[in-house]
Amino acid sequence: MRGARVASLMCAYNAVDGVPACASGFLMETLARQTWGFEGFVVTDCNAVPIAFDGHQCGADYTEAMVASVLGGSDFQCFDWDEGRGSLLGLAQLVAAGRDAGGK
Repeated sequence: MRGARVASLMCAYNAVDGVPACASGFLMETLARQTWGFEGFVVTDCNAVPIAFDGHQCGADYTEAMVASVLGGSDFQCFDWDEGRGSLLGLAQLVAAGRDAGGK
């Protein structure tokens, strides 16, 4: 990646070792950034965050799945959520309260 100067990566819908790819610090931080020298931004595949919640039971709700994705190394969330499935407002409320996906 260093020589190619890759600008962006897209994380996927699948999980690795039980962790959704878009919430995996190992994949995005340890492997891509530290090992491969990736310096760009990571975008989620569209609806990967709701799929992390629905399919992989990541977080207590859609907002916490989004928080897990951000903490895992995603820089940009591509989503198409209908009302009630989560929101940036919910993420902003968690950040304002000083909480992460684990409720800490």
